[in-house]
Amino acid sequence: MKITSNFVMLDVREGKDQLRAHFSDRRVGPSRRELHLPVVIRGRIYGVIGHDDGVSIEMGVVVDEVSVDGLPDVSGLPVSDKTDTVNVPTSRGATSSAGTDRA
Repeated sequence: MKITSNFVMLDVREGKDQLRAHFSDRRVGPSRRELHLPVVIRGRIYGVIGHDDGVSIEMGVVVDEVSVDGLPDVSGLPVSDKTDTVNVPTSRGATSSAGTDRA
């Protein structure tokens, strides 16, 4: 079976502080191309989680393994430097809170 896709959303648990620090130039959404990190995701597609819009349909994946090349180490930083201050709402109507990527 041939499958094609042009993006994946990844729920990050371990390593989230390092990734947040790496991408601190953006609150939400794509970053500059030079900040992109190579990633390999191994998992199992478990079912449909979205609607078919005529172009694509979202599928859920159970992630078994993730590896990232070039992930910076921020383990020695104080907690305040690891907090994603870029995510603090700056405009009225924003519902984001520090340390989250929800807008």
